[in-house]
Amino acid sequence: MPDHPSARQSILAVLTAAGLVGLLLGQDPAIADEVEEVANAAEGTARAAAPPAVPSTPTSDDDSEGHETEDPTPPDHASGSLLKAEIAGQEILVVGETESRIEDNGRARGRATPLRVLGFPFFEARSDSRGDQEQTTGPVDPVCDPLGPILCFALLEAHSESHEGSGESWGNSHVVLLFMCFFPEGDETFECESPLAVEVGFAESFIVRDHGSGETFAFQDSELINLCLFLGVDSLGGCGGFLGAIAAADAPSDSALGQAFRDSCLGSVENGDIFCLEDEPGSFCLDLFLCVFVNQGETFLFVGGAAARQEALHFALNLSEEVSFDVHLATAEVLARNFGVAAEEEEPAEAEAPALAVTGAQVWALVLAGLSLLAVGSALLAIRRRAIRDAAVA
Repeated sequence: MPDHPSARQSILAVLTAAGLVGLLLGQDPAIADEVEEVANAAEGTARAAAPPAVPSTPTSDDDSEGHETEDPTPPDHASGSLLKAEIAGQEILVVGETESRIEDNGRARGRATPLRVLGFPFFEARSDSRGDQEQTTGPVDPVCDPLGPILCFALLEAHSESHEGSGESWGNSHVVLLFMCFFPEGDETFECESPLAVEVGFAESFIVRDHGSGETFAFQDSELINLCLFLGVDSLGGCGGFLGAIAAADAPSDSALGQAFRDSCLGSVENGDIFCLEDEPGSFCLDLFLCVFVNQGETFLFVGGAAARQEALHFALNLSEEVSFDVHLATAEVLARNFGVAAEEEEPAEAEAPALAVTGAQVWALVLAGLSLLAVGSALLAIRRRAIRDAAVA
């Protein structure tokens, strides 16, 4: 086929003009911002107002002199750990940590970590309401002996699940380091109704938000050791625990104070009622070299929400004036805010392309579009003239 320079050049001009149009449209910040706003508006549940801010000053403070409890920060969550060790504020070891959170857009996420060393987790379970909604991990699967059963057993088990629907978002995460249920009546590992049960290291986080009312509730339980012994059909006996902390927060209304509860015990006995052996805050120090803090915590009550953090035991070893080695045992933290009643949704109208503001880039785009049409016309005209010339020669 004979070459047509004029046609080839015109087509090249078309491609160049079209490329410039796309480049300008893609880089126009006004268009990019409007596209991002549309995407953000489509994500999550529409709310009448922004969530309330957490105040910097606690409503109640049980911190002893020399101790400062960490303030809960958004998003809404329940979290805690059985043991956490730090050097100069840097985490080196975490045992039995759980967290369940709900972000401002309604997305629920969770994680359960039996062990984390220098930032590296082992057997960690994660969940995401917009991804993998449930996961269970551990070195061995929880089992119940099929011959009886005689024993239900779990080791370093981690479980996390997060869900999100039109009515509510919720999440639950738990960790158990060692669990033994002897002569269980059922086959559920964590529903132990038996004469003897031993639980070493249990932490659980739970959170739920109602999308209609905006109410959010969060609960955290962290127990280092729990031993239960029951005798006879009347369940004569009880449970004894060592080092436990619990916290709960509820935000039932966006126009009233939230509610919160927190408590911790060095030891506890439960038989119908719970008796805490030591729940008063206190501390003692040895020449500022070693300080021990007991039952420390803070509560924040504010319009539209509540938050709390509790810690059963904290050892602080001052290695120097600026470096300390800290060990936190049995912590529980919660934050719940009411996002207000969901905005009423209007009946959707027929879809129309949003009117965008005319910018300088769009004006140039229109000019280049006209030039590209002119180039297309020139190309067609050149091809037509060549065809007529070839026909006349023939």
